[in-house]
Amino acid sequence: MQEIIAASVIVAIVAFCGGYFWAVAREVGTSNKQQRKSQR
Repeated sequence: MQEIIAASVIVAIVAFCGGYFWAVAREVGTSNKQQRKSQR
């Protein structure tokens, strides 16, 4: 039973970190596009 709990906790942490990283990467990408438009 402990193994299942530990595995689910690891999966939750990885999913949370992955989602957070994806959101940050999208924010950076959109801000870079806006900066390029304003420079022109």
